[in-house]
Amino acid sequence: MLDHSQLLSGLCPQDSGLLLAKMTKVRLESGRILSQPGEMVDFCYFPCGSALVASSVVLSSGEVVETRIVGREGAVGATASRCHLPTYTRSQVIHGGCFYRIAWSELHHANMRSSAISVLLSCYADYLLAQVSQSIACNTAHSIEQRAAKWLLATVERMGGCDIQMTQEQLATMIGVGRSYTSRVVQSFKVEGLLHTRRGGLAITDQAGLQRRSCSCGNQLRLHYDAVFANLYGHAYGRLPQ
Repeated sequence: MLDHSQLLSGLCPQDSGLLLAKMTKVRLESGRILSQPGEMVDFCYFPCGSALVASSVVLSSGEVVETRIVGREGAVGATASRCHLPTYTRSQVIHGGCFYRIAWSELHHANMRSSAISVLLSCYADYLLAQVSQSIACNTAHSIEQRAAKWLLATVERMGGCDIQMTQEQLATMIGVGRSYTSRVVQSFKVEGLLHTRRGGLAITDQAGLQRRSCSCGNQLRLHYDAVFANLYGHAYGRLPQ
């Protein structure tokens, strides 16, 4: 039942059962706000399939900058926190779909009962830190075109398809630049035959070509993700799951 969540699929039936007993599977539409800055985290969400969530920082000027997108590889909420804390970012569904939802208190209880769940959430916290570090380096060293290609590829990878429900405004907030810059980048990619636009979204037509226009940050994060979760039960119990 958890096979549509990449993050949870590494758990053995005994450990996943602790979560399933307290989880609810819900369908959320695009645009749904899951949390606002300063709100207490009462629920954690695990996207399934092609569902996507964007986490954004709201600046004092009111400007919103998207800091990461989360798909089936991850979760939204204070997953590894041992305290009931407020969230710093805004989380919003950008591609609707199915999610596993669990109360933070229940996730914390399962975390305390299962070493594997505890290690899983700790590993994910490590991966999030790697994402932040890589994002800082990427924004400093790479061009707008490279970063735009990286975000588009990351979205395609998480959704599992080349038709993206992402506006140029949303792409601009991901990159952290003005709408005019994004328009020029998208037009350039269209001329190169990498994508075409449609109402409310983009369609990738040459993923390999877009990969060549991208920086290597996405590949580095994928390798780190695989390395971090490679030996979950070895770290938890010194053995493999049955």
